[in-house]
Amino acid sequence: MLLIRSTLSAFLVLLAGLVGLPSLCQGADVRVAVAANFASCLENLAPEFKAVSEHEIVPIVGSTGRHFAQISAGAPFDVFLSADRHHAQKLIDQGHAEGESSFVYAQGKLVFWMRDAQKADLQAILQNPQMKPVAMANPRLAPYGEAARQVLLNLNLSPNLDDRIVMGTSVGQTWQFAATGNCAGAFVSLSQVVTCPTGVVRLVNPNLYQPIEQQAVLLKGAIEVKAAREFLLFLQSKTAQKIIKKNGYGPGKLVP
Repeated sequence: MLLIRSTLSAFLVLLAGLVGLPSLCQGADVRVAVAANFASCLENLAPEFKAVSEHEIVPIVGSTGRHFAQISAGAPFDVFLSADRHHAQKLIDQGHAEGESSFVYAQGKLVFWMRDAQKADLQAILQNPQMKPVAMANPRLAPYGEAARQVLLNLNLSPNLDDRIVMGTSVGQTWQFAATGNCAGAFVSLSQVVTCPTGVVRLVNPNLYQPIEQQAVLLKGAIEVKAAREFLLFLQSKTAQKIIKKNGYGPGKLVP
């Protein structure tokens, strides 16, 4: 009788362990607050990450500025893919993000997309009163909008162009203004138009704006911490960086 009880107890302990086992093996949902410019690239990265980790990426797309405000207010995200260094660093300084987890995952490239081809240089094109309206992201919310603002200042076009500017809340909305025909041109990320079959894309001289170093960081409010750390490490892999480069970005940090 004692042997039966001992065997039963051992079986129950083993069964309890097996019941708990799937929670250790199942993939987690990693909630990623991602800058609008990187949304399509993240869609390409997600299945590759799942293949090596079983974890799912749950993207929350928006402007960097709005994500910053949401995270500061306690939004339940795991990872923040900012479109610049500034907002990620500010979250670290405020105690909302892990400083040691932060790194540059991509180098952004600003372009000017036009519906119709023109031979003139960018300054002449923007000065042409026939070229209207022009879209850009709100500089207060989106780093690509701030980069566009710097370009206009350095080309001595601001505020003369202000009455012809249409502002999006994010670079994603800015591209929609142009793609739907509501604007003749737009300052957007190269990643958004790299596969666009229509219009003309002009790379903006990088000397006209500060480098767009897109920063990734683990948030202190993260629930799926382990899975989030795996995703951040994956972003630094050769596989991920190859996809990021293919999507129109300069390289970020690479882990050997």
